[in-house]
Amino acid sequence: MDVRISKLFIRFCVSYAYHRGDLNLTRTKRRELISLLDECLTMAFFLNDSETLRLIYSALDRLDHRISAKITNNFQNFHGLITAGKGNHALEMYANLHSGNAYYSLGEYHKAIENYEKTLAIAKEISDRQVEGAAYGNLGVVYQSFGEYHKAIEYYEKGLSIAKEIGDRKGERTAYGNLGIAFNSLGEYHKLKRKQQANYTT
Repeated sequence: MDVRISKLFIRFCVSYAYHRGDLNLTRTKRRELISLLDECLTMAFFLNDSETLRLIYSALDRLDHRISAKITNNFQNFHGLITAGKGNHALEMYANLHSGNAYYSLGEYHKAIENYEKTLAIAKEISDRQVEGAAYGNLGVVYQSFGEYHKAIEYYEKGLSIAKEIGDRKGERTAYGNLGIAFNSLGEYHKLKRKQQANYTT
């Protein structure tokens, strides 16, 4: 298909999903629209079309406000990586990260894990420590949803370590909060207190 026609097709789909986001949609219809936008996201990545990517993020935000803050932050970081000459990898990384967020919000946890693991692999490849830490945290949240608290804690601790390394105070607070929930679910909240005390004394 011609590139120009491909872009027009994607933008038609995005416009349709964006305007449908105003309606009181059923969960099934919302899932269908998010899946459509997820496919558009993949095509926009292969076309290296950052403007269309921005429109897709906007439409996804309209369909699910719970991921709006992540969308904004991800898009800003994406532009920074383009400036650093890592545009193609950034597109793929944020496409997978956003798809993971979308699948998690729909309760499709296995697909979320698949996308977060792809995000993690690319983040390591291009040395994006912030996204690497976020991917570990997101994986922890998904495994916690399965009740796999020990595995969740393992991921949270990796994310916490990176947050400390790069001076991400917000990331640290989020990691400690998630660890608190996981340890509390295991009846081991005292372990988190010891971890926090050790952090303050170092």
